[in-house]
Amino acid sequence: MINTRPTIRMLRYQHDLSLRQVSEQAQVELPLVQVLDEWSVGEARVIDRVLQALSQLSGIVYRRDLLNVGSFTFCLAPPASRRLPS
Repeated sequence: MINTRPTIRMLRYQHDLSLRQVSEQAQVELPLVQVLDEWSVGEARVIDRVLQALSQLSGIVYRRDLLNVGSFTFCLAPPASRRLPS
């Protein structure tokens, strides 16, 4: 089955938004947004924050559960950023 849902990059271009605008609105480091934009790979929290930022900047609601955006590959945080429970 062919995925017809737009990617983050497609939506960003559609709404004429820069990576920096999305990064600042999402309060996510620019390199993490770049990886998501280019490769559609990211942690769930990053994907959700970027979708929320796209929604705020465009005026259109984008969420994973609405299935109006797609092509994500979820990954775990790098080992150095993981914390053990206290």
